[in-house]
Amino acid sequence: MPPPSLPRRIPAPYPLFGYEVLGHRTQPFLPGHYLAQFHEDLAEDPAALQAAVAEAGFQTWDQLYADRNQWWLHPERPQIGPWISVNTLQEELFIMDRNPYFWQVDAEGKQLPYIDRVTHRLHETPDVFNLWIVNGEIDFQGRNVEFANYTLFKESEASGDYRVYLGSSTYHTCFTPNHATQNEALREFFGERNVRIALALAVNRDEINELLYNGLATPRQYSPMETSPQYDPELSNAYIEYDPEEANRLLDEAGYDQRDSEGWRMYKDGSGAVFFTIEGIDPAGSAGEDHAQMLVRYFNDVGVNCAYRYVERSLYTEHYESNAIEAAWVIWNNRSVLPLVAPGIFLGTNLDHPWCPGWAMWKADPTNPNAVEPPEGHWIHDIWATWDKVALEPDDDQRNQLFFQILDIWAEELPQVGYLGMFPQLTIVRNGFRNFKSGYPFDDPTGYEHLQGNQVYYWDEPDKHAAQL
Repeated sequence: MPPPSLPRRIPAPYPLFGYEVLGHRTQPFLPGHYLAQFHEDLAEDPAALQAAVAEAGFQTWDQLYADRNQWWLHPERPQIGPWISVNTLQEELFIMDRNPYFWQVDAEGKQLPYIDRVTHRLHETPDVFNLWIVNGEIDFQGRNVEFANYTLFKESEASGDYRVYLGSSTYHTCFTPNHATQNEALREFFGERNVRIALALAVNRDEINELLYNGLATPRQYSPMETSPQYDPELSNAYIEYDPEEANRLLDEAGYDQRDSEGWRMYKDGSGAVFFTIEGIDPAGSAGEDHAQMLVRYFNDVGVNCAYRYVERSLYTEHYESNAIEAAWVIWNNRSVLPLVAPGIFLGTNLDHPWCPGWAMWKADPTNPNAVEPPEGHWIHDIWATWDKVALEPDDDQRNQLFFQILDIWAEELPQVGYLGMFPQLTIVRNGFRNFKSGYPFDDPTGYEHLQGNQVYYWDEPDKHAAQL
C-alpha cells in the first residue's frame, strides 16, 4: 500500500515551499469544510454570510474569514497540532488539551503528545510574572523571561523547584521610524538617510549594555545572527559606534540645523520643532522600557525631541494596522537565524515591526484605505524586487547571494536603527520536566523554546501533574 500523499500544484517555481511545510506557523492547507462557510465563492448561503459579516462587526467577507481562521480565538476551528484550544486566548487562563487525533507517534508507537493539558496564564505586569516564576508557579517558560532578572531567578531556583537554562536570543532592540507616517513633515525627517544614521551614532550602546544587561548583549544592527548562513558582518556592524559629534553634523547636513528657543531641532519648513512619539509594549519597570527611556535621552542630547509611550498590545496593533503610528520601540526584532524562512522584517511587510506599514499595506492591496504608495524609485522597490528573485532561485548559494543584496541595502539605508542584540536567553524549567535541551537559538521560525518539538515533553512523575480534564 503506498504511503499517504498530499499532491499540490504550484503554478510557479517555489523552492522555499519546504520551509512552509515544516514551519511552526504556516501549513500548506486549511480546514476547508469549516472555512468554506466564510468564503464568498464557497458559502452555500451568501445572504447568511453577509449577515454574519455584519453581525461580527466586519466590512467584508475576507475579514470575517481571516478572523475565523484564528484557532486561538475560535476553538471550533479544526486543528491538527498536538493540543487543541478549549477556550480563547482572551481568557485569563487559556487552556489547550491534547489532540486525540494528533498524527505523530513515538518510536514505540505511543501516540503523542505525552502531556495532556497546557495552560497559559495572562499576567498584567512584569512584577507579577516574575513573582510567579520565583514562587514556582510556572512549569516551563522562555518568552518574556528577561535576562535582567537572571540573578533573581537563579537565587530562587531551590525554593521555586525549577532550573534556569541559558540559551541565545535572536532579539534585537531597534528604534523603528515609520517611513510612511501620516505626518508628512515627520515622514520627510525619517526618510533622510543622514537622520537615521545620526540616530544610530547618537546612542552609547556600551553604556546601555552595561547598565541594563551586565554587558552581556552585543552592540549590532538588526541582522542575521553569526550562526546564520546569511550572516553579514557589514550590516551587523554598520554605524554602531558612539559619535554624538558626527550625529549632530549629519542632522545639520540633512537640513535640520535650525533650533528653537529650547534647543530642539526645527522642521525644514519652520513649522515647529521636530517631535514624535515612540510607541512600545514595554511597561514601566521593564528593562525594555528603561532601554527606551535611555534612547530618548540620547536623542534629546542631539536636539531631537521625542517621548516613549507604553501602549497595551491590542492598541499598538490597532495603531500600526491603521498606519497611525509615528515610530515604534521594538525589542523583539528576531527571525534572524533563518531569515529566508520569515523575511518580513527585512521586507517591511511584518506590520508589527512598523518601519513602513503603509507601504506594506499598499504592496498587499493598493485599495486599502490605510495604504501609502512608496515614492517612485525608492529603495524599498529594490528590496521587494530582489526578494522576488530570492523566492524563485533554486540554488542555495545563488539564493544567499541575492539575499545579501537586500542586506546591502539595509547596511546602506538603515530602515530601522538597531542597538543591541545576541542577548543571553533564559528558559525556566520545573524540576522533573523532561526533554527540553538548552543552548539553541531562540527564534520565531524555530518555535522559540520549542525547537526540539514540544509534543515529546514529559514529566518524570506524571501523576503529580495530572490535568483536571
